[in-house]
Formats: sequence, C-alpha cells, structure tokens
Amino acid sequence: MAYLWWGLAIVPVLLLLVWFLNIQLLFYFLRVPDHAEAYVRFFFFHGLLSFTFYIPFTNKALASVKKRVTATIPPQEAETFLAQLKERVGYIENLPQIALSFLKKVEVRSLTWRTAVGMKDAAWTGMLTGSLWAAKGSVLAAIDRLMKMNTRPDIEVTPIFGQSVWKVEGSCMISFRAGHAIAAVIQLFIHRRGRKKRSSAGLFF
Repeated sequence: MAYLWWGLAIVPVLLLLVWFLNIQLLFYFLRVPDHAEAYVRFFFFHGLLSFTFYIPFTNKALASVKKRVTATIPPQEAETFLAQLKERVGYIENLPQIALSFLKKVEVRSLTWRTAVGMKDAAWTGMLTGSLWAAKGSVLAAIDRLMKMNTRPDIEVTPIFGQSVWKVEGSCMISFRAGHAIAAVIQLFIHRRGRKKRSSAGLFF
C-alpha cells in the first residue's frame, strides 16, 4: 500500500518536470558541390543530455547536388526558386491559430544563413544576389513575427562572378517548453477531430 501512495506522489512530480522541461533543437544544413549534410540535434537539461538525428543523403542525391551546382543555373530557374521560397513563407504565416500561438512561445537562440551564389553572366549574378537578400529579409521578418528572436541573425550572401556556384550553409537553434508543445499537439488533435465530425455531418467550413 505504501508503494501505491509513493507512486501516486511521484507521478505528479514527474508530470510537472516534463511540463516545464526546456527542449533545445539545433537544425543544421550544408550544401556544397561535393557534399550535402543535414541533421537535427536535441538538447535536454541544459545540454547534459543530447542526441542527434542525421538526415541521410543517398549517392544519387549527392550526385544530383553536384550536377546541379556545377552546371549553369538558368535565370528562370533561379527566379522560380525565389518565388517558391516566398510562397512557402506565406504558407507558414497562414498556419492555424493553435500553431501560431505555440510558435509565439518558441525562442530563437541562434540563426546563421550563409549563401554563396554565382552565374556565368555577371549581371544575372548581381540580380540574383539582390533577390536573395530580399528573400532572406522576408524570411527573417516572418520568423521575427512568429517567434521570439533573442539573437542577431548572421546572414550572408556572397556573389561569385564568372562561374556557376550555389553553396548554402545554415543553422538555427530554438528552445521551448515541452508542456507548450504537448498542449499544442493536444489542441490540434481536438481541433482536427472536431473538423472531421463537422465534415461528416455535412458542414463544410
């Protein structure tokens, strides 16, 4: 009987610890002609416990990266990429209110985004560099609106004239409480079930 009471006393304490547990996530991405690397690293208890999830790249994907980076980048393809990037930012800003409420509680502790880009045509290189600065500015503005930016971003766009180059390196560390994430997941689950019930009843809104 004593073990039961001890168990009943410990469970709430463990739940409180999990609720206030601070989680840090480090996202890293590197893309260069001969190498591509990406991983997500989780930190718990102020870095005392951590583990890393590596995103695998197959030999075929690496060959594709090398081919596309060393090949001449068509101007139309560059413009399409930047337009798609801005479109993705618009999708993020139109997330459900539950997700937006959670993102407001997320702190951005570090943010680095370096790009080296070049084309055979110097004029197109200059135009692409300016467009990249504008796109990065839009992304940073969206992050600043959606999350708590507690750091000064390290952003670079380096133009390389006379050759076709596309190199990207980025890292971002965010932190949030596990309880906030759990609450957001529960609310999204309830919200989704409610929408399914309304849809099955013939109410489409």
